[in-house]
Amino acid sequence: MNLIYIYVSENYCNLVKPILDALKLQFRKKGENIDFEYQYEDPKSASIYLGPPNKEVLENLREKKLFIIVEESLPYDLFEYYLTNEIVGVFRRERLEIEYEEKGKLESALKETLRELMISQVQDLNGSLAISFPYKRITNWKLSVPDPEKLHDFYKDRKYVSIFLDPSMRSFARDLRKIVSEFKDFYEKSGFKDKRKRVSTKKFDEMNRNLRSLTADLNPRKIPSLLIEGETGTGKSMIVEILARGILEEDMKDSYFRFSLVNVEKDLVNSELFGYEKGAYTGAEQTKVGILLEYAFGVVFLDEIAEIPPEVQAKLLIYLDDYQLKPLGYSHSIPAPVILVAATNKDLRKAMKEESFRKDLYYRFKYKLRVPSLRERKQDINFLVNFVLLNPEVNPYEEGKGYAIKKISLDALQKLASYDYPGNFRELEDILRQAVNLAMLEGFDTILEKHLKIV
Repeated sequence: MNLIYIYVSENYCNLVKPILDALKLQFRKKGENIDFEYQYEDPKSASIYLGPPNKEVLENLREKKLFIIVEESLPYDLFEYYLTNEIVGVFRRERLEIEYEEKGKLESALKETLRELMISQVQDLNGSLAISFPYKRITNWKLSVPDPEKLHDFYKDRKYVSIFLDPSMRSFARDLRKIVSEFKDFYEKSGFKDKRKRVSTKKFDEMNRNLRSLTADLNPRKIPSLLIEGETGTGKSMIVEILARGILEEDMKDSYFRFSLVNVEKDLVNSELFGYEKGAYTGAEQTKVGILLEYAFGVVFLDEIAEIPPEVQAKLLIYLDDYQLKPLGYSHSIPAPVILVAATNKDLRKAMKEESFRKDLYYRFKYKLRVPSLRERKQDINFLVNFVLLNPEVNPYEEGKGYAIKKISLDALQKLASYDYPGNFRELEDILRQAVNLAMLEGFDTILEKHLKIV
């Protein structure tokens, strides 16, 4: 029988070992073929890590199951690692020492993780692999920020944390983490990162020569692309920002471009994307370098791709075959590879049946993600409410006094849980922002049911 090795840090050994010993006894009594041993010296040699968080641990323990135990709170600057690490649970030492319920939550999370590691791939009758995803429990995490200014910075730059902490988003977060990793791996190994710095936006002839030399060893079929589907307000733009941040790091500003197709006139989409030569048509008084060419070797986000006219969809499909484009009025094709990410709130399957969106373009995207609507995640509405109310842009924070709103009533939570949220997470955030304002006007530090203006 294969053993699972669990690293237990010395300072939490007395706290955690009794729970693990009790688990071992449970497995034996039930006849489950699961056994494990402790590792006290090298975290890298274990499958499960139990101990305090620090940057060195999170940097070096990729692909491990991390159970983080903190003295008081989780330092805010470690949240970046949710992009690359799977943190199964965050627990506070003081609560594990005194609360039976908290010990039970840790035991339950450990039990599911051990089962997943022992039987992670099950071959079904058809010979394909079925992967088990146990329920993710991130419990009682508490944000620790040195001062209000940094708290605002945190929420401005890291709103994506809610995706990786939300229990119902475990499967989605895992898929997203894998995509970020694969896109980043391609970006660095393909040389995109260095080649991006050598792209010049001048004359088409000069760009053609330059880009042909830079793409001589590039296999277009290996360039990743992603299509994100989801209703309005589910956070598609935030998903793209997570992806761009994960791939580009410090190059984000100069190598990432978002182009929304909603407010662009249909006849201008072609020239905006692909560009045109001076004199290509009446009114083309100067050469325009299109977005795809200007951001060669970067990340281009096409928001609301369903709004692209059919003739431009055909042109985009051809582009995705070899990542070369032909600006209007220019006689040659120019290689202009980008990592293309597209999003839409439309039902593309319906659009394909109605022939308003091309099937071949839909299937040309290498990866596809669907962002779940909030009504599909309502079992975790309490978690999301807590996360939103930690945002100082929603719930004002003052040094020395803390948050303006400190509690929310049970009746208010029940009302929030019974609503379907056609506007999804964005609507929940707006409802809570308005409730905070109304409660503050009445001098309350608690959101009551009457403060929730739900139509």
